Amino acid sequence: MNYLNIALKFFVLLLISYNLNASNYRVVDVHSNDSLNVRSNAAYKSDVVGALKYDAENIILTGEKIQKGKSLWVEIKYKDITGWVNSRYLSEQVVPTKSGTNVFIKNLNCNGSEPDWVLKFDVHKNIIEFESLSFSKQMFLSQSVKASKNNTNKWFVTAKAIKGKEKLNISIIETNQCSDDMSDFVYRYSMIINTIDNGVYSGCCNRKANQ
Repeated sequence: MNYLNIALKFFVLLLISYNLNASNYRVVDVHSNDSLNVRSNAAYKSDVVGALKYDAENIILTGEKIQKGKSLWVEIKYKDITGWVNSRYLSEQVVPTKSGTNVFIKNLNCNGSEPDWVLKFDVHKNIIEFESLSFSKQMFLSQSVKASKNNTNKWFVTAKAIKGKEKLNISIIETNQCSDDMSDFVYRYSMIINTIDNGVYSGCCNRKANQ
């Protein structure tokens, strides 16, 4: 019975480990002649325990994270290095499509203020729902979602109204530092929306629950 309990616990630990490491990450926004320091604790003044090249990939998150002000620190594993980095310098490695073009693959809830607006992005159904104080709720069909060729944490989306002639051009950037200017909450993505006929909006996004 003891062996069975040990085996079950080991299996559970394997499942937890798999969930934490289901996605690999890469370094972003570090100059080619520089590197990203990995620190012993979640603070810039803590000891440096290693360094990641500006283009390092296959970085694993342990699941440990600490919010300090507007910065989110995460514990990572990379080869023989384990330590902490500011998450703004990491981006989830984008999954390539069959054609080889990297596309944005996450559903988002987005919002902004002054004026208030809300956008919901369901990439699996190619549907975008947008609403603001000066723009009644409208459904859009996503026509294209493309990643920047030289920065795959940046995306450009085009969409057309299902009913009507309105079009949207949307820029999405994974910054891990977007602020709504009304709270200390930090969003993962920043967004700019050009509604063509009704002005430009900007704000922040996070993944929908369970994403």
